[in-house]
Amino acid sequence: AALSGAKKQNSSIVLKSHSWQLKEFWDDFQTVENGIVFASADNETKDLVSFAEYIQLKENLANCSVCEVDKYKDIFALTDTEILLVKRYMTLYEKIRLCCGMQMSKYNVMRLNGCNMTAYIDRPSYPHCEDYNMDEIEKEFVDLGLPYTKMAGDDHKNWAKPGDCARFDIRVASGKGFNGKPFTSCEDILGDPASPSTNVTKRPGSVSSTEEESEAIEQNDQHPKQDFLEGTDENTTTHSARASTRSSVKELLKPPFRVVQLGIPRTGSTFQFRLLDLLSRIKSPNES
Repeated sequence: AALSGAKKQNSSIVLKSHSWQLKEFWDDFQTVENGIVFASADNETKDLVSFAEYIQLKENLANCSVCEVDKYKDIFALTDTEILLVKRYMTLYEKIRLCCGMQMSKYNVMRLNGCNMTAYIDRPSYPHCEDYNMDEIEKEFVDLGLPYTKMAGDDHKNWAKPGDCARFDIRVASGKGFNGKPFTSCEDILGDPASPSTNVTKRPGSVSSTEEESEAIEQNDQHPKQDFLEGTDENTTTHSARASTRSSVKELLKPPFRVVQLGIPRTGSTFQFRLLDLLSRIKSPNES
């Protein structure tokens, strides 16, 4: 319905979906004017979303998350100044994503629930949330003055405004786990036991910019409505044929944008969605 509404209003839209199985639909969607699919996957699952214009790989994201911004320079015709600003935005956002909210890093959930994290702090994936002043990070993020789309349910599970980090820390430390489920044990993501500790100091957190985000698999992911495709030119070339005749995605992406972020679960799809949403708003500020 959202896609259909955007088409009728001639406005930009960026949506997030986990319905990667609908290959034929997404192929058709990309024949619509300005319709484009970006995907997140890993080396083992990237073939499942091979129809996407660009695939963000989990392995690359873990190695250097902000380097992903450079991949969109030509796609969105970004200036050097815009790239620097977007990189700062995403660096701060990633810290907030990992250390705040009910979908924070599972390591931080364990730490806030009093688990002994000694065995995990040297792992590349450990976010070190306890080392950051999240109040300052929240303030700097807002002071950048860049758009941040608040999604439905953010007040209850994701960061939406300064002060949320402290609020969610208190909630998680009361015995809550991922998405507010009861915290049951000090068990690591990989299944390694982490012994409880009654002497753990619970303090606001910190993150590494190379950390993979912890994200929910949306249980009721809505399939995009077919009516968004109605009325398109029957003679429109297929996505694969069109791709072979143009030199870059940049030729396709002009406002209004109709962008879909298609994520294989737990591959950094929320990072990519936030990046695409920001870029779309920067490049079509009066239409998004």
